[in-house]
Amino acid sequence: MIRAILACLTLAAVAMPADAQTRGSDRPEFYRTTYQIVSRMNGLCLNVEGGRLEVGARLITWGCQGAHNEQFYAEPITRDGRVGGGMRLIAGGSHGTLCVASSSAQGQQLVLAQCRDDTPGQVWRFEARGRRGARPLISGHNRCANIEGERHAPGTRVITWPCVGAINESWTFNRVN
Repeated sequence: MIRAILACLTLAAVAMPADAQTRGSDRPEFYRTTYQIVSRMNGLCLNVEGGRLEVGARLITWGCQGAHNEQFYAEPITRDGRVGGGMRLIAGGSHGTLCVASSSAQGQQLVLAQCRDDTPGQVWRFEARGRRGARPLISGHNRCANIEGERHAPGTRVITWPCVGAINESWTFNRVN
């Protein structure tokens, strides 16, 4: 009986649509893929301001257009050879060289920085709770990627803020084909 249940669960996971499989960073198949990171609040993409993929470039929300400055490669951080240490978000997709970085200070804007190992501000994970596939995205400093002031306008800063379960800290990862 248990084997039959496990077989059904395995079949259900394989038959799941691709977007449903991208809901959490706890699955190995989530990684090594490029995504648009979309706000559940306003449907805007996480975006590198001005399209400049350079150190210090700031992150904002903007209309999703498929450009390289709104594509992020989810690189797993492994521990003891296994996925489970979170992920780095590399701007520009799989050919990018800069990571999304957060400050430990509340209210600071997310920026691009040289990717470095063991930098808490460059380690990201999903919160276990979430709505309709969207979840809070949390830095290694235990602060959420948050759309400042719940503003809906394109160009709004994405900042670090204590996680409170608000809609402006809820994100969905949409696979880029």
